[in-house]
Amino acid sequence: MNSFASLVRAQGRASLRDPATMFFTFLFPVLLLVVFARAFGQIADEEGVLAMQAVGPNVVAFGAAYVGMFTAAQSLVEWRASGMSRVLFAAPIRTGGVLGANLVVGLSLGLAQGGLLVALSVLPGLNMSLVASAWLALPVVALGIAAFFSIGMVIGALCKTTASAAGAINAVILPMAYVSGAMLPAELLPSWALNLGRALPMRYMVEAIGGSLTGVAEASSIVVGVAVLAAVTAVFFAVAAGVVGWS
Repeated sequence: MNSFASLVRAQGRASLRDPATMFFTFLFPVLLLVVFARAFGQIADEEGVLAMQAVGPNVVAFGAAYVGMFTAAQSLVEWRASGMSRVLFAAPIRTGGVLGANLVVGLSLGLAQGGLLVALSVLPGLNMSLVASAWLALPVVALGIAAFFSIGMVIGALCKTTASAAGAINAVILPMAYVSGAMLPAELLPSWALNLGRALPMRYMVEAIGGSLTGVAEASSIVVGVAVLAAVTAVFFAVAAGVVGWS
């Protein structure tokens, strides 16, 4: 336990001191929120519901996915480049423990980011309204971070440099965000994008967060989203533990 806690603290300090991590965790999603809110947020549908009710949860979902994937992949590549991976995986803690410590750091950053985005979204001018079930978004966001963290670990194990890892992250997450409705409201997407998004975990994350936070999706979407994200986490974390240990 002491080794695990020490590892969490060391990785947490390293993340807080890294400008790229801080930019993509806090500044980048805030900029996305402001841009999307100004572009689409104040448009109302036939029932008078503002698009901000979907825009806010969408940005929360995108930000959580990005920070999970970025934290995992970049950390692993940087460990390998600095030789720290040899130290970590030779230490008296299993591979799963090393990955778990990094996941704790990713969860801490991602949940802080989500709280910031929600706090900004409900301010006058952005006007997102929360529903009574908004607290359910907390475990959904945490599970989403874990799911994309596990995917990021696989990417980090396969990439040799931070530049290639960053390119791979963007190549995976940006198209996924587009077809999943996290970048644009689903009503503006072509049918092929909506159909493709149904095969990807971010779509279910977007719907689960939207359903719990603002009620823009059916309550059943929360249950489905949790199930999909849990399955993705289990599968990719198992793959990551094997690939990272081997690499």
